[in-house]
Amino acid sequence: TITSQGFKGWNKFSEPFNHDSTVYLTANINDAPEEAGLYLFSFKAVRNKDCKSLKCVRNAEECFGNSHIMSVERALFFKYNKREYIATTSIDRCVEILDVSGTEANLIYHIEGHTNGIPCMDIINENTIYTSHYSGEVCRWIKTNNTWKCKTIVKVHSNEWVWVIKHAKQADTDYMIAGSYDHNISITNAVLGKSVIMYGCKGRIKSLDLLNENSVITAYDYKMNNKNKFAVHIFKNIDFTTGIAENIVIYDSPAYIQCMCTDKDNLYLVVNQDSKSNVYCINKDTLI
Repeated sequence: TITSQGFKGWNKFSEPFNHDSTVYLTANINDAPEEAGLYLFSFKAVRNKDCKSLKCVRNAEECFGNSHIMSVERALFFKYNKREYIATTSIDRCVEILDVSGTEANLIYHIEGHTNGIPCMDIINENTIYTSHYSGEVCRWIKTNNTWKCKTIVKVHSNEWVWVIKHAKQADTDYMIAGSYDHNISITNAVLGKSVIMYGCKGRIKSLDLLNENSVITAYDYKMNNKNKFAVHIFKNIDFTTGIAENIVIYDSPAYIQCMCTDKDNLYLVVNQDSKSNVYCINKDTLI
């Protein structure tokens, strides 16, 4: 595990881990406009062979300014044409993309026109992004002639927050996979704007990712005997046409799972407990 000091306020962490084993984490201090922004914490990690722990050998802190005027909800680190970028979402209904290749962050795109605050986004390629909203919608945005426009907007959930969104492809069809506070996971045809599958969980969905092209893992919280509980759930071997899937609850977690992400071999869980944040690495072969 990597253990980091607890931050003031509610921790919000970025995804994913990049390929040189640097972990990118973001923390929003609070909703005050003068403090809204992206706080980047990078950890150079050394992973042992059994992937049970990551040893932190370097810690650097930087702060990237941007033009969001409210809480920054999510940050995605990605590379394109040998340059490094971070895309951010915010309660202020905007998405921003910053070039962070140099010593300073340069704002490349400020994308307005979203229907509500944006807790999450996913980057499909240089011309396509998906966003989720606090009002129940998922959206597909396309860049044409250097301008971003919303091409698909679907209210697949109730008025509850759609906390997380991911992309998937099956049989040459693009899908938006979203998890919501309404306890449901939706799978929506991204081009047609048609919700094709809905899976129910027993709690509010906080995070999800794909273990492979047809298996989804999710984390949610729920109440039992008036106590908060946290669980991890897998929908395995999903048929995106019929909705048939194996339904597996792995375990109850003793602490709040803030987010998860995957790479080729591993699942990473960011868990908040006692004002500290731990990153756990799990080999995906043990799950699927």
